[in-house]
Amino acid sequence: MAVTIPRNDHRAVWYFLIGLGLGILTDALYPAPHHTIRYSLGFLLGTLIMSVPIGLVCWAVWRGHYWAKALVIAVTLYGFARPLLHFSELRAPQVTPRFVLLMVSLTPRLAAVGIIARDLLRRP
Repeated sequence: MAVTIPRNDHRAVWYFLIGLGLGILTDALYPAPHHTIRYSLGFLLGTLIMSVPIGLVCWAVWRGHYWAKALVIAVTLYGFARPLLHFSELRAPQVTPRFVLLMVSLTPRLAAVGIIARDLLRRP
C-alpha cells in the first residue's frame, strides 16, 4: 500500500482547483464555437452543478482516499489528451487564444497529477 502525505494531498487539491478555475475562466472569455450566448444562465447553472461533484472528489483527495486520487489522475489525463488529439491532426493546427488558455489551465492539474502519482507510487 502506498504512503500518503496529507500536505501533498492538500497541495494537489489546490493545484487542481486553480486549474479548474482557469478552465472556467477560459470558457467564460472564449466560449466554445457552438455557444451563442457568452454569459448565459445555462453556463452559470452548468458550472454550479458541475462544481458539486468536483468539490466532493477534491474533498475525498484532501482526506486521502485512493479512489479519488485515481479518478483525478484519469480525468486529468483524459482532459489533457483530448485537445492534443486535435493538435496532432493532419491539417495545420489552429493555435487560438482559447487553445492556449486551455493548455495553461491544464498545467496546474498536471502538477496535481504528478504530486498524487508520486504519493501513490511511494512505498512504506
